[in-house]
Amino acid sequence: SFHLVPISFLERSCSVIVNATLKALVKVFTSHLLDDFRLWSSSEKYRSERANKALVNQLNALSS
Repeated sequence: SFHLVPISFLERSCSVIVNATLKALVKVFTSHLLDDFRLWSSSEKYRSERANKALVNQLNALSS
């Protein structure tokens, strides 16, 4: 069934879909990153919790 569709059409279609998906993902990612940065920059407690969590993750990775 795919042999009935020109390759160039499939390539362009897939490219459009991939680019739209990546654009949406980047938008969501940067929005969440900004929210996280705002919380991190305004809360000593949050920074401390994140630092502790990162340390635990590093120790777990070393012991694996």
